[in-house]
Amino acid sequence: MRYRSVYLTVLMTTLVLAMAFPVQADVETMTVSEILPGMRGIAKTVILGTEIREFDVEIIDVFRNLGFNGGPLIFCRISGDVVDETGGIAGGYSGSPVYIDGKLIGALSWGAYYTEGDVVGATPIHEMLRTFTYPDNEPVRIGTVPECLDRPMETGDRTVDSVYLADYGDDPGHLQDVFGEETLIMQPCSTPLIVSGLSQTGFEMLKEFAGERLPYVDLIQGPGGGSTDGVPILLGPTMIEPGSSVGAQLATGDLDLTAVGTLTWVADDGRFLAFGHPFLADGETNLPFVTTEIIYTMPSEARSFKMAEPLEIVGTITQDRLACVAGQLWEVPDMVDFHLAVTDHDIDRTRRFNYSIINKEDWLPMLGLMIPVQGLMYASDRSGPCTCKVNFTIYGEGLEKPISRENLVWGSYGSFAALNEFMQALNMVTTANPFREVKLTRVEIEVEITSARQTLDITRARYQNAPNIGPGAIGYEGPPDEDDKEAKDDAINDAALWLQQGPYPADEMMLMDGMDMIDTYITTFPSDLVKYHPGDTIEILVTLRPYREDTIDEVIKIEIPEDFPIGQTSVEITGGSSASWFGGALYDPYMGIGYDYFMPPEDLDESIEEFMDRDKNNSIVVQLVRIETEDPYYYLQDNYEKPEPIKTVLEMEDIIFGWYSLPVEIVAGDYEDEFLLEDELFDESLLYEEEYMEPDDPESSNPHRN
Repeated sequence: MRYRSVYLTVLMTTLVLAMAFPVQADVETMTVSEILPGMRGIAKTVILGTEIREFDVEIIDVFRNLGFNGGPLIFCRISGDVVDETGGIAGGYSGSPVYIDGKLIGALSWGAYYTEGDVVGATPIHEMLRTFTYPDNEPVRIGTVPECLDRPMETGDRTVDSVYLADYGDDPGHLQDVFGEETLIMQPCSTPLIVSGLSQTGFEMLKEFAGERLPYVDLIQGPGGGSTDGVPILLGPTMIEPGSSVGAQLATGDLDLTAVGTLTWVADDGRFLAFGHPFLADGETNLPFVTTEIIYTMPSEARSFKMAEPLEIVGTITQDRLACVAGQLWEVPDMVDFHLAVTDHDIDRTRRFNYSIINKEDWLPMLGLMIPVQGLMYASDRSGPCTCKVNFTIYGEGLEKPISRENLVWGSYGSFAALNEFMQALNMVTTANPFREVKLTRVEIEVEITSARQTLDITRARYQNAPNIGPGAIGYEGPPDEDDKEAKDDAINDAALWLQQGPYPADEMMLMDGMDMIDTYITTFPSDLVKYHPGDTIEILVTLRPYREDTIDEVIKIEIPEDFPIGQTSVEITGGSSASWFGGALYDPYMGIGYDYFMPPEDLDESIEEFMDRDKNNSIVVQLVRIETEDPYYYLQDNYEKPEPIKTVLEMEDIIFGWYSLPVEIVAGDYEDEFLLEDELFDESLLYEEEYMEPDDPESSNPHRN
């Protein structure tokens, strides 16, 4: 949680806290030009609890251009009880301040590859201080060659005479093979990012997502889950000084992601420096800065690391640069609150989850989804298929109104399918938003689940009230008596023959369910189609099959507008749950598929409105859609462009799957009484009435109509 209830109090009392907050005052510093090989000093860090402990440091050399940003790097050896207890430098040491004669020289930030962890590198303090006045252009280390030492040195069981600094992403093992055992390969110290609140599956998903986004950290699965209460914000004065264990957070609450490091420097005005290297390396930023307690320092042959948990948010990281992270104490960070409630109706139990994540567009969709996905499984303590009623609302500055959506979904406990629309909504206002900036503030999600399968499949659709309809007409479904059997058998045989003659134009191809395709094929003979006038009301009898139950029927009416163009048309009957992959661009403007009358939204508000107006999964959608064919009727309209479909929606209590299409002909005048037989020639003159120009009129731009 962000503890919004205390925000106003925090901001109003900032000056008082700034005076009372017991921080370390500015200390004297030493420049790299003053540092000489052989000098000795101390460093500070925490390896258990919050107690700051000291260990010894000896300067080996100063390299002038091997630092993170092309600047100098201090090369030294560490020793003492603290180092012995942790097996050398450990993840979380990053930022440990180094002093010579009481003067601060820098922060530990580099460790040696595959050797005793007593040889380290330190980022000079003056390189870190430059972060507060970050210049427009800083040098970046493109590449280096091994740097020769003044004299060989012993480390572990070997002697080295040169040092090479591997960059992030480099394979230190390969570099060791290339340069040989006489070269010591140094690599940046990775910051342990402790992840609490995720299952093993969720943790692996996060690792896959965060891989390239977090080159400077090691993801470590923390002990147990996160805390619903989250990390408090400045609830009282906290002792913080160089050497204190601190962290940067990506999330807090039931999902907790805290990167552990050490505080290097803090000023009387609350400015601070930490880590000695980047965290996200995203430049100007806004991240919670927390104090942490070390639970245990985990020894490892590869690299030891500190296990920690956050104590309280004490400020905000505002800069994340190559040399360090920097920020301001007593400043409240910007985060997005997420509140999730999951109710399992099978066991009559509700569980609530609360967490806050950083307000960064590239992290919001994934981190915002992690707990809801797992919350579905946690609430029921089981997996398997389920019906989910999902209701969510997204609030934010820059939104004309909150984004709200309710829908039914058939999926699995803990599956992305149940929260697919929620993820789309987050993307729509963050990473997939080209229109204007939106600053999210709060997200509320309510999910009701049951193991009962609440689905209906569309198995058939037919006309109920069509004029001039009889056995043999496409879409006809007369009484199942013996008198109609012969006529219907003939229609089925004709349809089967037509289907074998392909290929067919794309607009004549339809998805059909088993033998039902015989009833819905599109013919090239208009006389075989059911006919309606503009202004008529079409009644569609839709047959639905509940899961493992007898079928049910629903009648849906759709009115043909008076100005709807005449010609061959299609009545599309679609289950709301199938519409997203049959309607394409109707439901996702960025997919670029679907009906060609759809245009992508021109602004964010239009995009949001279309998203919220989507047909729900528990709806039957009936649309009258104009199709392009070789039928001359199509060209009798004033505009060749298809009109928008006429739509009727019937909402049910179950999720609707399936799609059915019925061809229909919209006719004018008395033409519906004219029947053309297959063996008769088609007389095009039947298409023209008095208001139409003759086809050979030289003044007509349309060969069929003016």
